[in-house]
Amino acid sequence: MVCEPAFLSEVPLFKLLDEQERTGLASVLDLRPVAKGDVLFRVGEPGNCMFVVRLGAVELFAQDTMGQKIVLETAGPGDQFGELALFDGGARTATAVALEDCELLSLDRDDFLGFVRRHPDAGLDMLAIMARRIRETNLCLARMAARNANEAMEDRLTPLQRTVD
Repeated sequence: MVCEPAFLSEVPLFKLLDEQERTGLASVLDLRPVAKGDVLFRVGEPGNCMFVVRLGAVELFAQDTMGQKIVLETAGPGDQFGELALFDGGARTATAVALEDCELLSLDRDDFLGFVRRHPDAGLDMLAIMARRIRETNLCLARMAARNANEAMEDRLTPLQRTVD
């Protein structure tokens, strides 16, 4: 076993799992050492596993239409990333690069699916966590869209209209 099941209780995706489920999950994780500067995956590549940072830090980023780097997250110890690949096996939505030497726990999609078949309640718990994260993301996007619309309106106002407002 590459990690203690108690460590998994601190990982957001696994917070709702009970001790037996975390023990079962810990038995299918792999330890992956990663050197500073290594690219774990690039946006658009097929995804077949997720990662949990045990030691170190990993930057997740994308590029906007102008080619500018947008840092989405810096994952540190206990943080997860790449979990969408477990659920849909789709393409990566970001690029992940090690900011320093790291120890990562990896969970392969096939191992994940086998785990969920053996522990269906754990699968439902993880879906609940994912749903909560999607709701939070949607709220953030809605706030950004509203802010951007207000900023666009502000840019269109004449100095006289701004003064009146």
